[in-house]
Amino acid sequence: EEENQKLMMKKENVLIIINVIAYYGKDHNYLLKLQLELKIQLHVILIKKEMLE
Repeated sequence: EEENQKLMMKKENVLIIINVIAYYGKDHNYLLKLQLELKIQLHVILIKKEMLE
């Protein structure tokens, strides 16, 4: 349960960082690609975590 909260916090922090970069960044195509990759990675981590439990 505590691990899940840590993971969710980490996920939210990553999304906040992405949004800040996207806000200030000029290369939106690159940032969108980065955002997609990070979301996919987070999804994979969550799936792996569920499989382990």
